[in-house]
Amino acid sequence: MRKLAALKFLLMNKRLLIFLLILPSVTRAQEEFLPGNINHTSKNNVIPAISGDGKSMIYLTDYSNTGDWALERTEYISGRWENSTELTALNPMQLNNRGGYFLDNSGEAIWFSSRKADGLGGYDIWVTKKGASGWGRANNPGKPLNSTLDEGDPSISPDGQSLYFMRCARINSTEAKECKIFVSEKNKGRGLPWKEPVALPDYINDGNTLSPKILSDNKTLIFSSDRPGGKGGLDLWMITLEGDRWSSPMNLEYANTPEDDRYISMSLRTDYAYLTRVSSSGFNGVAQIQVPEQYRPKDVVMLMGKVVNDLGNPESVDIRVNNQTNSVLEGRVISDEENGDFVAILTEGSSYEITFEDRSGKLAFQTQHINIEELRGSRREYPKVELTSVKSGNQFNLGGVVIDTITSTITSSSTYELVRLSRLLKQHPELKFNIGVYQQRYQEDSVQHAWLTELRYDSVLVRLPAIPIDSMLNTEKDSLLSVMNDTLGATLADTLIAEQYQARMSGIDSVESWQKKVIYHNNRTPLYAQTLLQQLLTKGVSKEQIQIIGLGLIPERKVKQVVFINGVALIVSIE
Repeated sequence: MRKLAALKFLLMNKRLLIFLLILPSVTRAQEEFLPGNINHTSKNNVIPAISGDGKSMIYLTDYSNTGDWALERTEYISGRWENSTELTALNPMQLNNRGGYFLDNSGEAIWFSSRKADGLGGYDIWVTKKGASGWGRANNPGKPLNSTLDEGDPSISPDGQSLYFMRCARINSTEAKECKIFVSEKNKGRGLPWKEPVALPDYINDGNTLSPKILSDNKTLIFSSDRPGGKGGLDLWMITLEGDRWSSPMNLEYANTPEDDRYISMSLRTDYAYLTRVSSSGFNGVAQIQVPEQYRPKDVVMLMGKVVNDLGNPESVDIRVNNQTNSVLEGRVISDEENGDFVAILTEGSSYEITFEDRSGKLAFQTQHINIEELRGSRREYPKVELTSVKSGNQFNLGGVVIDTITSTITSSSTYELVRLSRLLKQHPELKFNIGVYQQRYQEDSVQHAWLTELRYDSVLVRLPAIPIDSMLNTEKDSLLSVMNDTLGATLADTLIAEQYQARMSGIDSVESWQKKVIYHNNRTPLYAQTLLQQLLTKGVSKEQIQIIGLGLIPERKVKQVVFINGVALIVSIE
């Protein structure tokens, strides 16, 4: 009777019925469990961590031979997650901080926290890397990352230059108390590999603040906290690095529940996130949840490149990403000394200048420009950057010198490129450097236009009509000759004119004559060259070491070898 009454109520309230019918489909579209090859039937599968490139994922499952928790790994191939395999390199004894692991951007390093006998004290941060023969032995990075306190839940930035983690008064296998989030920057000089960790500001570390996750844009950090304003217990929050300051925390309402929410993972594709949800059968499963637009980081171009020399061997060089739109240094990385690999992140909405420099001076530097003011989704690129050896017979481009073609001056954005060039020249006093200045488009006309600011004189051979000398036809012949003799001949030009008239009067039909013609053109490369030379001299470069050559249009054979910036190309040739 109760069911019949409820049905009658719904039929009488059609709008409510339509709402209730639509609501389940919206929920399913926003949140979906991964397929059975990931979520093993009647087993718990929890705490997914996806790599920054979105190609691999790890998660915990109690679907194991012993029934203990085990870490499994799966790869995303051809639009689906492959069957997972157990990562035996990290056994249950090492994973005694459940969920305290992070898969790096490439998916080939796992950072995790564990209480092990060979640590510095309490829970420490560890890392294991995948090599040619599989996953290697876990390594403790030591001080200053680890201390006598408990450190856990490490998260390394996609470019490998920053490590976020929590430092707590107490950590155990399932919880952490009195925690604060810290960040340590990679040391690019000598000494310890990591700098002294620094706590995030108090307006972020408010309450028990733990489990940081840095996203693929290198600017968005998600963390868990019991700070005021949440749904209950631990909630997920998000902050964004704006310049050198973090934004105020924003609650991830779409993902939070009245229970404790601690772990969430997101790849380069930020429209979906991965987390743990309870299935209808009562078991925990790995779920994919759609991220609302307002919670998504900006789209990025992730450069996953390699630096090599002109022999194809990997090189470790200094790489700087300058945001030219905002005039700030966006990032700095060092390519890996073993394989030359690097990762650089370019966020949508700006124009970037990327420089690759070998500070030892054995290789010429290289500067590239990338404009990504508009993107249609994040993407990965795999550039191979080849740097030229500094030796006689080689050449390289000056891609970071920008010339104002109107004023023939070098813009202020070129300062660092000129510093790099002067430094390289001073490192090689035994060599001479020829700098060719070329322009992309050459125009000329006999009529002056606003854009044709330069001029030159050409000698042109023309035919002029003869002047009849028959007195019957030219009665003014004698008076004409008299005037010429009296008024011309004072200057060379007048003499030439007089000779021209004499030639015309002695000709039969017409005579050949050389005349001066004005040509207007836009070739300002001599001015650009002089400006560049003066800039280098003021930076202490010897005048005997540099020479400006090759002014004008680029030779056809070199067109594909140069980079034009604002219509001008600068090529350095080494003698």
